[in-house]
Amino acid sequence: MRLRDASLNQSSVESMKEFSKWVLDLGDGKLYTFALEDEDEPYWIKIPNDLILPTTVDSLDAIISSTYPNLLNRYGDHKYLRQRAILAPTNDIVDKVNHHILSSLPGETRRYLSSDQIPPSSNNVDDLSVMYPTEFLNTLNFHGISSHEIELKEGFRLFFCEILTVPRDFAMVRD
Repeated sequence: MRLRDASLNQSSVESMKEFSKWVLDLGDGKLYTFALEDEDEPYWIKIPNDLILPTTVDSLDAIISSTYPNLLNRYGDHKYLRQRAILAPTNDIVDKVNHHILSSLPGETRRYLSSDQIPPSSNNVDDLSVMYPTEFLNTLNFHGISSHEIELKEGFRLFFCEILTVPRDFAMVRD
């Protein structure tokens, strides 16, 4: 991974390099693993303390407040928002995070729905419409495709994220 920001001091650069190495080692399966008492296989890793949030009653709230401190006063500031991100492995978790953040912001929530149907250019449209009614299509949640429903509030910044699927033959350059 490359770090190229002239405004960072040497301590910050070293800290970022250590974190980058830890993340790459995690992804490559190079971190030391251990087994718990009643387990045969070592599946557990030690996560550095500076990456662990304090345990609270609401872990989602802890993640949001540590990533977006002072959000209620800065949710309209695109520069503030652009510098932060919460990564999630599934669309369901993204929806939960978005709903939690949205419910904490002032204003009325409005719900918008997509329009899902079998394209009329398809062969056997009538048969397919019976097999796949709109209600069923609206329940589907695919990787890389937005959900059927989205909730928004006036003044809330909306970011469109592309879910990237890395090809199997993709090669990462590491310095």
